[in-house]
Amino acid sequence: MKKLFGLLVLTMLCLGTFTACEDDDSSNDDAVGLASECNISSNVKDLYEDDAIRLALRLQQNGPANGDITIPTSLIDRTLGALSAIYNSEYAARDSVIDVYEIHALEYPSFDKFTLQVDTSVLWVQEWVDGNRLTGNADIDYLMNSFGLDVDGSVSNFVIDSGETISIANLTSSDPLNLQGLIEAFENVEGVLNGDFSTAGGDGNDIQVIDNGASLELWYSVGYDSITEPNVCMAGCDFRRIWKFNVQNSDCSSQYISVEGDPAP
Repeated sequence: MKKLFGLLVLTMLCLGTFTACEDDDSSNDDAVGLASECNISSNVKDLYEDDAIRLALRLQQNGPANGDITIPTSLIDRTLGALSAIYNSEYAARDSVIDVYEIHALEYPSFDKFTLQVDTSVLWVQEWVDGNRLTGNADIDYLMNSFGLDVDGSVSNFVIDSGETISIANLTSSDPLNLQGLIEAFENVEGVLNGDFSTAGGDGNDIQVIDNGASLELWYSVGYDSITEPNVCMAGCDFRRIWKFNVQNSDCSSQYISVEGDPAP
């Protein structure tokens, strides 16, 4: 009876002091090692598939395979599994990042849209100017077919600050790709002057990932300028609160590490 009474008191304290219970999660013996079998439900996949792709791509672009065009499926599965493990855990901090703040990764880097500055005096480029997907250039058509690419509209002309007119083609991919590597392949073809894709997504809530080898460390953060408006930042966020978790590769067991930074908005 005394043990039951103690549990009831602890529950009431947690309801009354939510942040304190978050802080104590990492030292609670029962909280460490809560396991998920990495069973990725359709709901989790719908909610976090884009986040998993972006986290996998960030890892890839910071590693030795940064020039590879395809994103390894195993890497996406690993990041999605880690996100699923946190989603299926029972920490108070999990409720903060999933239910209260609904934190997702900032929308960078882009993995399915990019632009190429092209030289319209080169013969094959005229096919894109005319709105055609394939050009007759073997290298360009190989890239278009191999990676499921399409031209969004036709080539557009823009006058930049120097007064020069540049020609831009907008391309999209049907599958998530490492655009850093793909653009480098296009830039090796005569007629492509340079390429660009979004490598920054403003500021606000974000999920960051650290590869520790045997585990992935996930940092969920809420950014804000005003404590009354979470995830609203005019430029770089003035304040940020971070919840840190660790997920083991071997069994998808999750551990809440800590919460730190500015006060919760």
